[in-house]
Amino acid sequence: MHSLKSILRYRSNYIYFANFVIFLIMFLSMLLYYLSNNVSMKDYLQSAFFIISPIIAFVCFAKLLSNASDWYDVRRKISKLSHRIENHQKDARMYFIRGNYYYKIADYESAINDYTDAILLKKDFAEAYNNRGIAYTMEGDWSDTQSSLRDWEKAKELGLKVSKKKIKSIPSDDEFSDVLQKLWQ
Repeated sequence: MHSLKSILRYRSNYIYFANFVIFLIMFLSMLLYYLSNNVSMKDYLQSAFFIISPIIAFVCFAKLLSNASDWYDVRRKISKLSHRIENHQKDARMYFIRGNYYYKIADYESAINDYTDAILLKKDFAEAYNNRGIAYTMEGDWSDTQSSLRDWEKAKELGLKVSKKKIKSIPSDDEFSDVLQKLWQ
């Protein structure tokens, strides 16, 4: 069974979840206030927020459900790839693709393991080096930036070109960001 935490990490679902809970609590508290004070329906319908808060809560909940559905679809694809990998253990591309799926659902440790397996099978796999470097940074261990930089240097050495847009999408502190800009110039 996959944890709620990993589902919430996927596509920042925790933001939708938090908004859903906040707006639902606000709506219910306003409803209880108006009902307990015998305020007429006209008075509380005039409150735009009273009308908008359940709509926002519903939209957040719908987005959360949609993303959870996507998350389960990705998990299904990972499962299918895992079965294929059992039969074709020497196919670096399959490990790479499964690593990309793990990355997509924010399971960075598994993504790093699959990119590493792909690299072990195909030493000149520039995309795997690049993606493993990104996964290292996404894992959030800033003390391991040397691993990321080594992977990106190897990817560049193998001829991979990376766009400035992709570089800017990698989360980093200012110092690390400057190093990335210099590396991929």
